[in-house]
Amino acid sequence: MKKLLFTLLFLTLGAAWGGAYEDGSAAFERNDYVTAIKLWRPLAEQGNASIQDIMGAMYKEGLGVTQDYKEAVKWWKLAAEQGYASAQTSLGVRYEKGQGVTQNYKEAVRLYRLAAEQGDVSAQYNLGLMYYKGYGVLQDYAHAHMWLNLASAAGDADGIKSRDIIAKEMTPQQIEKAQEMAKACQAPSLKGCGMKPLSSDELLVNNLNISEAEFSKQFQCPEYLSNDRGRESAIDYMMQWLGANSRTPVTPVSLVAFRMKMLTEHHCETTLNNIHQNFNNDLQQENIKISQKIVSDIARRFKGVMEESGISGVTADVQKCYDDALSKSNEQELIRSCMLYDKAAKALDIGFGKAIVARVGKDPGPANAYLSNKAYKTRIEIYTKIAFKGYTDAQVINYFGDYPSKLIDRLIVR
Repeated sequence: MKKLLFTLLFLTLGAAWGGAYEDGSAAFERNDYVTAIKLWRPLAEQGNASIQDIMGAMYKEGLGVTQDYKEAVKWWKLAAEQGYASAQTSLGVRYEKGQGVTQNYKEAVRLYRLAAEQGDVSAQYNLGLMYYKGYGVLQDYAHAHMWLNLASAAGDADGIKSRDIIAKEMTPQQIEKAQEMAKACQAPSLKGCGMKPLSSDELLVNNLNISEAEFSKQFQCPEYLSNDRGRESAIDYMMQWLGANSRTPVTPVSLVAFRMKMLTEHHCETTLNNIHQNFNNDLQQENIKISQKIVSDIARRFKGVMEESGISGVTADVQKCYDDALSKSNEQELIRSCMLYDKAAKALDIGFGKAIVARVGKDPGPANAYLSNKAYKTRIEIYTKIAFKGYTDAQVINYFGDYPSKLIDRLIVR
């Protein structure tokens, strides 16, 4: 491990950082890991993803510090968020094994995919095994073979061995499909590898008499549809299929919950990130007096809950936010954050209703009693008295601003 770390440092950092880097490298070579970390830490704190990745490895191995998976995860997350492939892979391993984080196969797959699409061989190998085992994804030998084939092409011995083992369990047709997908993937960009972009003319066969499993098989991520018309047609088809296969009328909750399920299962990262970014951007534009930290925290919380359980889960989490805030010493600041969350949930509900009216001509009403106009108004009045004591109505309105109803249109279409 020491040799590997030093090789990575030499290749990625030496020419760029000089001084502190070189002194830290010298300390590392003489096994003075404490000094090495002391010298490198400021560079990592300045945001250099390469050094953040190495810091994660140092904490994972316990070099110069007490072994601490949570601290390793912290550094790898910082680097991974900057798109650093090696850190994405290492972080994916932690999620797969549950080291320093709660075990989460889907998150591991997401991270492996991000790194694999950048050409990271370890990520390609790991992603292939996840498809083979059906961890975090639907079991798919063709995709497993494809990713292991790509790793093998880069000279990975384990990739070659695992690919050949899996091939013995596959039909000739599956192997042919896997090889075709691998051939279609060209470095340096492997974005969307294994996924065929469709034109609007090639869009889903609008068959309403199919099972959910069959619907899922033909589902395509919105980013792989060629235009907005195709994406809107896909939403219309989804609503029609739900209407034909549900015992109850299509509601905002059922539509969004089902769509988020499809987006998550199929790892539609571009669309999911757009949902997050659109929400985040709208909040920043409409609430210039709310701190960036509050906006980012609520946006992340919203995205996570929405992906997990739809708008009904969001409303339950809004109330939990209020309950937790009331038990803290800085309750005013926290309640303001919860009110931001609450207003966003209400805006979403209104937007969902408008979207459904536009498509089926009938307003489904609020998703649940918590989002009814009466309940929402009463709740906001109560918490405003706590969070904005001494503020005028105009100041409160100015603090939060208006929430655009078009937010839901972005959530559904993009």
